[in-house]
Parts: sequence; C-alpha cells; structure tokens
Amino acid sequence: MVSVLIDFGHMAGNYLRFYDAIRHAYPDIKFISNCDGSTQQLDHPAHFYDYHIYSDANTEFSLAYKFDHASRSGPKVF
Repeated sequence: MVSVLIDFGHMAGNYLRFYDAIRHAYPDIKFISNCDGSTQQLDHPAHFYDYHIYSDANTEFSLAYKFDHASRSGPKVF
C-alpha cells in the first residue's frame, strides 16, 4: 500500500486539486489526513486520518474507549 500524508491545514485551498491529480495518476493510492475525524466527519476526502495526541499516561488510558462510538462509514483511524 502506498500512502500520502497531507497536512490539510497548510494547503486547504489546493487540497482537492492535489487529491484529484494524484488519484488520477495513481488510482490505488490511499490518503491519510492529519485532521481529527473522531468527533466529526472530515470536510475533505481521505481514506484514513492520523489521530495522535501528546499527553500523560493517565490521559491516554482514559481514552481507551474513545473510538467505540466513532463512525464506521468514513475514513479509518491510522
């Protein structure tokens, strides 16, 4: 699997142009967005989203069930 990680925040205006051009040239490529899609759907096309936080162990353990009720119909967590 080939993946492309795109920082949506830095090129929001051009994201769809890049997405369309890359998908046209490489139809099997998978896109990973760095936007959090765990609480609301992404407003741009992506196959995965990269969910990461920087916190202490207690906070990390408290999030053990965070994705139990996340949508299963959109991009997957990477």
